[in-house]
Amino acid sequence: MCSREGEEVFFKEPIHISTYKTLKEWLMVLETRMKTTLENYLDLAAIEFMQMDILQCTKDSSNRQIIDWCCKYPNQIVLLCLQIMWTYNIEHDMELSMEKLEMASQTINEKNVTSEKCLNSQCNNFLTSEGVCRSLLKYLSEIVVKQTNNTTRQKIVQMITELVHQRDVIRILIEKDIKNVNDFTWLQYMRFYWDKDKRNKNVNLIIKMADASFEYGYEYLGMCEKLVQTKLTDACFLTLTQALKMKLGGNPFGPAGTGKTESVKALGAQLGRYVLVFNCDESFDFTAMGRIFVGLCQVGAWGCFDEFNRLEERILSAVSEQILTIQTSLSQKN
Repeated sequence: MCSREGEEVFFKEPIHISTYKTLKEWLMVLETRMKTTLENYLDLAAIEFMQMDILQCTKDSSNRQIIDWCCKYPNQIVLLCLQIMWTYNIEHDMELSMEKLEMASQTINEKNVTSEKCLNSQCNNFLTSEGVCRSLLKYLSEIVVKQTNNTTRQKIVQMITELVHQRDVIRILIEKDIKNVNDFTWLQYMRFYWDKDKRNKNVNLIIKMADASFEYGYEYLGMCEKLVQTKLTDACFLTLTQALKMKLGGNPFGPAGTGKTESVKALGAQLGRYVLVFNCDESFDFTAMGRIFVGLCQVGAWGCFDEFNRLEERILSAVSEQILTIQTSLSQKN
């Protein structure tokens, strides 16, 4: 598989097109192989990354272990590994913090001291997650200017973009003194749970946001430019994922050029889904919209309809009935 940015991903086994009678048959095999290939890459990359001593690897900019690992796997998989480790480190830090808090409270009770300040001083949260994030950011920011290979440079830039968002979330958690993994301040962010043993529905990657849970789609997306995530983007993701959980759609609104379409595309990329963008205008009629909906349902892709308000009222009325039919079917399916 080749992306338009020049990234190449090799299948584990070759696909012999001549053995299939029709185009549809080998394309279905191609889609299945694409997903299994990316799934295998994630397992290999995650095992390798989780076993690394990140703090040791980032001490010296001449150490190329992380860069070699980054070049070895697709950009999509590299970013997923960053998010998996970030989720694991934060929740691990919270668990350690709770254990320290319980031990500190027992010690204080034995000494007949009830100072909340004393309790908090015993528990320094997010040491691991903050240390890993800071060291990776410092290391990558030094390495990126030395890269001559454009593909590698783009990977590192996207890693830095992701790490900056992770650092901002950690700062919020520290500022609000979050110690419980079930606190909504933490649950409102997108969390990535990797399970190489596939104990949950034979799926190795589950993505959660609040009480919504999704299986990663493993659609190969290439090296598309990563959106810079802000508090507003996180709020948009939270709203859209809640709508997805209820088998509904979303309608971001705001001034032109503020990133509404890009946010929808970015959410699709986070969940491993392909997003098809359609620019609606006066030429779109009921029949055209119907064909688009049928195609989206058949391939399982997401549809993003830009300038939806430009459709005529009579078209909007008919299209709303089609959307209702799809949403009703999805809700009844599960």
